[in-house]
Amino acid sequence: MRKVCKEDSLKILQLYSLIKEGKIDSALSVIRKEKLQGLIPNVLNQYISVPNPEKEIIAPFDDSYYKKFISEFLKYPPLFSYDTKQTKGISVLTELSKTLGDFDDSFWRKESQKFMQLFVLNFISREKKRNTNKPKDLKLFCFRRISDYLLSEISDNSLRLSTPESFNDPFDCLILVPIRERLDEVKRKPTYGVHTYVEELQKIRVCCFAGWSKPKAPAPYLNTLMWAHYAESHKGICIEYSIEENSPLLNNGFISEDARGRLDKVQYKDPPTETKEHLNYTDCFLVKDKAWKYEREYRLVYYDTKREDLFYTVPLSALGMRISSIYFGINCNNGNKRLIKKIMDGEKVKFIELERDKGTMNIIKVKE
Repeated sequence: MRKVCKEDSLKILQLYSLIKEGKIDSALSVIRKEKLQGLIPNVLNQYISVPNPEKEIIAPFDDSYYKKFISEFLKYPPLFSYDTKQTKGISVLTELSKTLGDFDDSFWRKESQKFMQLFVLNFISREKKRNTNKPKDLKLFCFRRISDYLLSEISDNSLRLSTPESFNDPFDCLILVPIRERLDEVKRKPTYGVHTYVEELQKIRVCCFAGWSKPKAPAPYLNTLMWAHYAESHKGICIEYSIEENSPLLNNGFISEDARGRLDKVQYKDPPTETKEHLNYTDCFLVKDKAWKYEREYRLVYYDTKREDLFYTVPLSALGMRISSIYFGINCNNGNKRLIKKIMDGEKVKFIELERDKGTMNIIKVKE
């Protein structure tokens, strides 16, 4: 990153003046031509530190800025990077958020949050044309223990999302690495403010499924390990979800003005041997150790600017999903079976019981 000089500072102020006046094309031209991406945080830092900064120069981002400037120049930026040679541009938004978030001022903090929310929304969004390899007839399976949360979900036709911090694999979701490092820094220096970019990243929620799109492959609901790990050793159930072809999760990810979500297949790789400085979407959410390959996982990543609960539900209809079948574990008691059937009465759901294969005694199969 080149050193900030007075000339660069003037160019940055010119940039914000253009944005203020709604001259978005001109602002984009200035950034590209002058290669100002990596300088913006440093200039802002200097600018805001002076007495009585002109806040109106930096904060007048209207609809034209949000819709055009962000979508055209900052679409799919790398998460933490200053590499100006990357074709997708620099994560200017994360740097703006971190810079503004360091100032103990409610005005700048609000601006910092605005930048980071835009970044995360765009980070999770996906253009239709980028997802040309959508699996056909994809079905998703979720293994669950019987609980009040589960019964409430199926009653409301909703899906429960979790914080990645709750995962049973502490090495899952590399996006947690910069978050934890930042929080550790705060513990060492209590006077150092938490950046709003960390707060927004912590709003991301995830739901994990076993995926099945090839009929010749073993059915996930017959996977003994999945039942043991996630459905209380067959005392629970396995929910099968159908997903519509036009589901936003498989397309552009637009759930609402404040929320984005997408579904992707997990990639199983050897764990990284060194810390990654630049994380992309796949690194952040979709990479797991090869030891977990038997799960054949698909992962729904969801972000809502308005929701901060560690666990919350989203209507299946908003995700383009529905419950198509429920498989009862071989140790699921009859009372729970009757209760679940009663809750789902009137829904187009198949109820399927599993049993031990009498010929082998250690293999499960669909009960005839």
